[in-house]
Amino acid sequence: MGNPIFAYEMICFPIILFFIFYQNLKKHFTFEIVFLLSLFFISTSSFFLIGEFFSSRITHRNFEIIIASISYLFLYKIITNNLLSKKSLIIFVFFLLHLIYVYIQTSHQIFINYLFFLGSFIAFIFILKKKFKNNIIFLRFFIFFFCIYFFTSLIIYNNRNKFFSEKNEIDQKSFFNWSNNSHVRRTVISLDLGFVLNNELHTNNYVYISNIANVPSKLNRSDLIKRLNDIFYLYGFSVYDLENFLKNYYTKWELDLETFNYDKNNIGILNQIIFFENFQINYDKKIPIKILVDEYKEYLNQNQQNNMNFFDTCVITKYDEKFIKYNSFFYFLKKNKPIYKNSFLSVFDCNFIK
Repeated sequence: MGNPIFAYEMICFPIILFFIFYQNLKKHFTFEIVFLLSLFFISTSSFFLIGEFFSSRITHRNFEIIIASISYLFLYKIITNNLLSKKSLIIFVFFLLHLIYVYIQTSHQIFINYLFFLGSFIAFIFILKKKFKNNIIFLRFFIFFFCIYFFTSLIIYNNRNKFFSEKNEIDQKSFFNWSNNSHVRRTVISLDLGFVLNNELHTNNYVYISNIANVPSKLNRSDLIKRLNDIFYLYGFSVYDLENFLKNYYTKWELDLETFNYDKNNIGILNQIIFFENFQINYDKKIPIKILVDEYKEYLNQNQQNNMNFFDTCVITKYDEKFIKYNSFFYFLKKNKPIYKNSFLSVFDCNFIK
């Protein structure tokens, strides 16, 4: 998925570095700065003219690698030229703030690995500067070899993965085509969060609960939890039902081909929506479960279900149908005729029955 805020951060960082350079260094990077400013213009224009998702694709995949390479090139020049200058000290301050940010957002082990990578990178720069400062041919060969090795590794890794389509994915695609062709912009609600995520990416529909990574968004974490609790309530969850729903808690970072199943993936997406990077691996599963259960208890005690946001399209899939409780909103919804149906999902116009 795309993230325009992260995209702007990635583009703006090397641009800022460029203007910190001394004047005699800037002339060597004319092409790079024109390239970055062009990306910034294209991304900004597409953000306002087309949409945030499209604009975020400017830094997706291959462009991400190119922009990161330019950033490392600029950093290399700053580190190896006048390291103790005032401008380099400004970079050092931002670097410390960056480390604090990474530490807060990641686990302890990931942070240690990140520090090891950065230390190795800086040490390698000084080795190159000292040993091969005047050997331009060697440096160019090394850069060429690294690029070939990097992309070859990616190709080998991708070829090892098996790609296949399940029947429910084909049925979801059929719904997306139907929805896009109907030219009606709906607000979709469902407890099948994998479907919700796909719907957000592949249609023009709104979704009742959105992935926190899809910023800019006016929703903060408390808003997202409130909307998630609305969904639990509409499915008829008691506190006990929610505890049972969350008992096998997983994050997306814990799933692989061996451990993957629909239940774990759904909880993993829930974790990603509500907590994003806060819980990944090596965490106490009782903590996110307690947060979610306590929030739902408060939701029920304060009758927050009486103040729901707008939605008009309810989707029941073969997966989330099992979570519907007796006498709940979705229980009675099933008795209505769907406006669209295939072997995996049923779509209901619920704007007139709330």
